[in-house]
Amino acid sequence: MARSTFGFLLGCGLIAVVAWACGSSGGTGDGDGDGTAPPADDGRDGTVEVVDDSLEAFCSGSGPVVTIEYGATTYDECTGAIAETTFVNALCTCHDVRLAGYLKTRACDSAVASCAGATDEGGGAVGIDNKYSVSAGYSDVGGSFAIAGPETSIFFGYVRARGDFRLAANATVPGYTTVARNAWFGGNFTGLGPVTIDGDLHKQGRVTALPLTVDGDTFTEAVAIDLPCPCGDDEILDVAPLVDYARDHNDNATVGLSPTVLKQVVGDVEVTLECGRFYVEEVSGLGNIVVNVTGRVALFVEGNIAAAGNLEFNLTPEGEIDIFVKGDLLLIGNASFGTKDRPAGTRIYVGGSGDITLIGAGGFVGNVYAPRSLVTATGYAEVYGSIFARDFVSPGYASFVYDLAIEHAGDDCPPEHVPPGVCTRCAGCTGGTACVGGICTDCRVDADCCSQEVCIDGRCTTLIM
Repeated sequence: MARSTFGFLLGCGLIAVVAWACGSSGGTGDGDGDGTAPPADDGRDGTVEVVDDSLEAFCSGSGPVVTIEYGATTYDECTGAIAETTFVNALCTCHDVRLAGYLKTRACDSAVASCAGATDEGGGAVGIDNKYSVSAGYSDVGGSFAIAGPETSIFFGYVRARGDFRLAANATVPGYTTVARNAWFGGNFTGLGPVTIDGDLHKQGRVTALPLTVDGDTFTEAVAIDLPCPCGDDEILDVAPLVDYARDHNDNATVGLSPTVLKQVVGDVEVTLECGRFYVEEVSGLGNIVVNVTGRVALFVEGNIAAAGNLEFNLTPEGEIDIFVKGDLLLIGNASFGTKDRPAGTRIYVGGSGDITLIGAGGFVGNVYAPRSLVTATGYAEVYGSIFARDFVSPGYASFVYDLAIEHAGDDCPPEHVPPGVCTRCAGCTGGTACVGGICTDCRVDADCCSQEVCIDGRCTTLIM
């Protein structure tokens, strides 16, 4: 499955060179002013499909379809597939992860049961494009674990990967190491305790352990570790043009929402957003800000979210929200972005590069995409959802509960319409398909899939042991 946000439209907004096909009370959104949607060529057989740009289609979760320009070609994409192609790992960083305490990830599926409370379900992969270091505590990853940087990884305590384990450089583990599937070591690996690998071992350097147990085969060969997080210039979501377009094309008038209602709030402000696409200048102030979300909502923020008082996004069981912040996410006071019962319902995309501090009473809820930002936890990090950041730092422990339901956010979307030759391994395909020979189709092997997904029955999916 393609796991990149390049060229996609989220919640009917513009990313880079995407043409918005969504109608709204702020403008027709059809490009010709006649209130109808333009035809979209799927790029394969010359057939033309009608793009449904209605608010009803947006609210249904199956639309609208948007026309995406990719070089000299175009193809259509549905909004529901975007979250599932962005938030694949519990934690993914373009650069480093630095922890004082332990790292632990697990998974839940809010489509089956509440994610609140303790869980020991498998899932919740961790991907690090550069360096990992923990100064006190274990590393226990509920899914696959990949560290692709050239510097030595620094571990403290034991290491457990309930999936695959990939290391590009040297590493020493003071305690035991267990890998539930296969391991790839590009450098020298030293285990001061037992090392147990349930699958195969692929090694380029020396592997030392007391003892070393490999249930599968051992291969001595060149080992290259792909970057697990899509952080290239052509892969990072550009939030700014998305918000720029939403400034004049939104559904504010349908609910009488003022663009300044959440700006510099003093006192109490409470708004209720039913299904639609809404634009505000900023979310800020010293007061009490409450946003009730009762349907499928996309909220576009021109400036920053900088609330120094209380900020609450309350979701009903039918509510879900994508928040696109052109500026920074500055959480100073208490902030709540949803419910632990259903973390997959909240997605936050940050366009700025300012530091982000996670604040939340009893844990932070939400899926945060901030590839240009340093994300820091205060004291410890208890996250219900996922984090995609430039760097992630916690002065205490870091515990993640990843909601598997986010991987099905696009189930109602129509099939992708990517012209041959346009897709890449991490861009263009959705719905579990892989880019094979430039075409979105069934995967054949794990290497066809992006990030740390695996190929099962022709579909790229999260590895759960």
